[in-house]
Amino acid sequence: MSQADTSAATTEASPPSNTLADADFESLLGSSTDAAGASTEPSPGTAAVDLPQASETAADQTAFNPEMESGLTPSADKGTDANATYSPDPVAVEKVESNIALPDAKRSAQLEEIVVTATKREQSVRAIPVSISALDGKALETLNARQLDDIITMVPGVNLQSTVADKAQQISIRGVGPSDGANQTTGVLLDDVPLTDPYGTFAVADPDPYDMKNVSVLKGPQGTLFGASALNGAIRYEQNKPELETWTGRTFANWQSLKDGSSSPTFGLVLNAPIGDSAAFRVSGVYQKVPGFIDFDTPGRPYVKDGDAAKKWTGRALALWQPTEELSVNLSYMQQKRTTQELSFITNQNAEFVRKDAPTASPKAVEFKVATLDVRYAFDWATLVSQTSRQGKTSVQDINASYTLSEPLAAQGVDLDHAYQNVNAVGYMQELRLVSNDSEPWAWLGGVFYNKYRASIDSDIYFANTNVPALIPGLSGLLGNVTQAAFSARGLSLAEQKFDPLIATERALFGEVTRTLFDDWALTFGGRLYQSQVNGTGTTTGLLTTAFNQSVSVNKNLEVKGHGFSPKFSLSWQASDDLYFYTTASRGFQFGGVNLQPVSIPGIDGEPHPIFKSSTLWNYEIGTRTDWLDRTLRFDITAFHVDWADAQTFELTKSGLGGYVDNVGSVSSNGVEATFNYLTPVEGLSFSTSASYIIAKTNSTFNDAGGNSIAPGTDMPNSPRVQTSSVLSYKLPSDLWKASASVMHSYQGKAYNDLGHNHVIGNYHLLNFNLNVGRSDLPLAPSLSFGVTNLTNEKAIVGISAGPNAEGTIFPTSYSRPRMMSLRLDLAF
Repeated sequence: MSQADTSAATTEASPPSNTLADADFESLLGSSTDAAGASTEPSPGTAAVDLPQASETAADQTAFNPEMESGLTPSADKGTDANATYSPDPVAVEKVESNIALPDAKRSAQLEEIVVTATKREQSVRAIPVSISALDGKALETLNARQLDDIITMVPGVNLQSTVADKAQQISIRGVGPSDGANQTTGVLLDDVPLTDPYGTFAVADPDPYDMKNVSVLKGPQGTLFGASALNGAIRYEQNKPELETWTGRTFANWQSLKDGSSSPTFGLVLNAPIGDSAAFRVSGVYQKVPGFIDFDTPGRPYVKDGDAAKKWTGRALALWQPTEELSVNLSYMQQKRTTQELSFITNQNAEFVRKDAPTASPKAVEFKVATLDVRYAFDWATLVSQTSRQGKTSVQDINASYTLSEPLAAQGVDLDHAYQNVNAVGYMQELRLVSNDSEPWAWLGGVFYNKYRASIDSDIYFANTNVPALIPGLSGLLGNVTQAAFSARGLSLAEQKFDPLIATERALFGEVTRTLFDDWALTFGGRLYQSQVNGTGTTTGLLTTAFNQSVSVNKNLEVKGHGFSPKFSLSWQASDDLYFYTTASRGFQFGGVNLQPVSIPGIDGEPHPIFKSSTLWNYEIGTRTDWLDRTLRFDITAFHVDWADAQTFELTKSGLGGYVDNVGSVSSNGVEATFNYLTPVEGLSFSTSASYIIAKTNSTFNDAGGNSIAPGTDMPNSPRVQTSSVLSYKLPSDLWKASASVMHSYQGKAYNDLGHNHVIGNYHLLNFNLNVGRSDLPLAPSLSFGVTNLTNEKAIVGISAGPNAEGTIFPTSYSRPRMMSLRLDLAF
């Protein structure tokens, strides 16, 4: 099967999901046949994919296997029993259901159900009372998706405010997201391993989706199964696993070109190899030169064209050993590194992609490493799963911030000050769970969880070219405490803050039980009993500390603890084969944290705020999933209400010289999400659309980062009320040529960058086009893809790091990428 024939298809188990078209029929089709080969009736409610049935006769159909369970049939690079040895059983969305229905010329087309493991057991996605959107990995490859914003654009109800200056990306789901400096509210997971920092927002994990089985977005609290890393949702990357007795491989070369920017290549390779009859390994890698589009033209330094170009390398290795039918041992390792010499933001709102106030470069490097051991043993009555992981994360940046002190001087090439940050973190996770085999009327799972995170954090605002002690040997000895107070390792420091170490731990017991009632009703109760703790040794030095605290340094040993029980309830009714109703109530929680308050002016700033506590969130939703016209039309709709208590927000001290995170007030979010999929009477033509309408508002008075009072009823930041995504797709009904084309439109409604509504972000349309042609019958199964993203070259603001407007104030601003054309060649062997 050629890559050219796949397309992204979003799956929404409950709320609306987004879909990308021109997916290859074989790559997305899930099997719904029984042992005899006859088609079984899809479970009614499943909001999401919908693919026509295959063209083979009943005698030719393949019996159920885990690969088809994920919506992928065996292809040139896939075996037929790999996942039978490694069922990701217990975990988040494991399988994909496509929202796009692609007809087949040889058979009456139908939208088809897919099996997932979103509840840590295999179930039809349309029979799970959880909101899930899943995008097929091969489809993402065809669309050249390389990073998180390529994915989130396709999922209404989820929003991403891009990296701006020294601020990390901020993900919000259903209107709930982090403020600057507060803990993340959305978890990012690689299989079952949380990659999200439990403390702060230093760097959002952004794995390359190449050779992923799928990327799944779970909306609403996932605390029962994933703990504090998923307050109001999670984005989960599921890796393709090694396949026994199968030699396969594929490779691609891609060329991308940005309008008024640079052009650069990307190369990728996947190899799967068996070792005897009971073992196999799989390796994959991607090397990408990310094209840039911002020029740097500042006096005193050479002109740099497209200076925000970056280099990104991703490598993964997985091994499987299955000595018996009951036992499987799985090892995986991922490493990813991204480096750039300049960041992709400008200091104007005129879409002039030239920086004239950057006297020096602003290099940044981010690296992730994750190793996991997964051991499973299948008893007759249940499966025992042990997962052990170790991860490391490094993020180093040295941003030229001269424009913040004096933009006119910076524009003359005067190097004034820098914002430096170095974060080194190591995390360990152990989970042991037992999952019952399918046997009605009872289904259950339970387990224990332990996670420990240790970080060294160094943040420093320093004056450029002032490292006098380094320039004059022996000066430090003469000046003594003066040097210690005023100078960091980089120069004269305005304020340097360190945590070394900062430690966060989570311990939990979790479980879930489902009871089937009267054949068509199901009642589920789950819960997580948890304890969390964050402690750190903080040190603050620098000129401000010396001046206002009257000491060389301020040292603090801080600790915050949390504990509680997060329950989950759901009730579902299978009213008929084509009609499903469900309602769910679930609770999420996140870590608390500790603050450093570098400056406290007596009589102005008041009492310090050394800690902030965990916030909690309740989500209530009700949904229905329906099939019509002999399952060629599908309409699903979900309504929800969210209550977020003790929301964590970043605030400045009254003097404006210090900042801290505090628990202030509460937030409510109400919304509706819907998905519509239609396999038209025109052979090969399909249409899908999904949309969300969300109102997220404060319930009580907040103070923003500038100390201003925010009235109740204020819209939450980074939360557009309206989001849509639509796809029109056509697949050529031919056995010889694999050809397809699609047009995708997405809309992001107006939102604000902060609680003060100081700047508008979003409010833009994006139009993408994709064309794929391939011949799987030829040697190496070549396929060629041509794509255009942002066809109309929309220049939209996607992030601003700024407060209230004031004369002469500079606002670091991030824009959407300009129009990009890509040409990609895929080969399989």
